[in-house]
Amino acid sequence: FAKYNLNEYMNLPSSYSQRIFEILKSWDDKPEVIIPLAELYEMLKTPSSQKKTFGEFRRRVLEKAYKDIHKHTSLRFEWESIKTGRKVTAIRFVFSKPRKNEILESKQGIQEQKEQKKSSKQHQAALAAINCYKQGNCIPNKSLRCTICKRLFNFE
Repeated sequence: FAKYNLNEYMNLPSSYSQRIFEILKSWDDKPEVIIPLAELYEMLKTPSSQKKTFGEFRRRVLEKAYKDIHKHTSLRFEWESIKTGRKVTAIRFVFSKPRKNEILESKQGIQEQKEQKKSSKQHQAALAAINCYKQGNCIPNKSLRCTICKRLFNFE
């Protein structure tokens, strides 16, 4: 079984991208893996229309999955075709570690989302307090204050 981030998996737009991500995550602890083309077709349940020419398979499946996985996940790899004579017989996937700045960017993105949620709640509370004051429900400089103003302005 392969462990992977479900959020990354769910962000992948194509079923081929998702399946290739699953397959590669199971081997990403190794420097590289070679998968015979026939076996890859079977793993991906590739229809016969895309098996006719390797060019179609490369363009519609491999290159699209490569772009999607690099855009939406932290998995980093390169791939190349292995030929026997003129025929492609296997695909070599070479793994690399995600760059530190990519990891930091993803962590910063999560932190920014948390801060946006927090500032949004504070903004909503401030608007509620302003409306409260405008409507005359809250009395400034008095001991009687509404709960919104007490919470927002830390009045006791």
